[in-house]
Amino acid sequence: MRLQKNLALLGFGTSAIFGLTGCGSSLADSCEDFHAFDQEYVAEIDRAMSTATRPEASEDDKAAAQELVQEARLDFEEIVADAQDEEFLASADEIPPTYALYEQFIEPDMTQDDQMEILQSGDMQDGLEAQAELTKLCDAEIN
Repeated sequence: MRLQKNLALLGFGTSAIFGLTGCGSSLADSCEDFHAFDQEYVAEIDRAMSTATRPEASEDDKAAAQELVQEARLDFEEIVADAQDEEFLASADEIPPTYALYEQFIEPDMTQDDQMEILQSGDMQDGLEAQAELTKLCDAEIN
């Protein structure tokens, strides 16, 4: 049960991590893409991660989640590479180490203890904090 409680945090982290994009040169453009990316991936990734981390999850469930995380990571990397706004990039550049953690989190041989360790790692926390800063920045820009 403790893991499921922490999965709620992971859900926030998923939305935080995979809500990021940047396309174009202005902060407004990057933030609009951030929102679109968030809408495309967050709910799907939350569902896939939740399914893949259940004790009864099949290898297919885990493989599907792994594939989705990798797809989102590639999209993130591509869009951030196109972003030119320094404020946006200052937060976005802090987030990539978190992708590796998400990919590890759903590896077939991960135990619940290993998953808890990942959730509590400094890199995960740094990524979540950077995402929160980016969300705040983009909310102020768009609204």
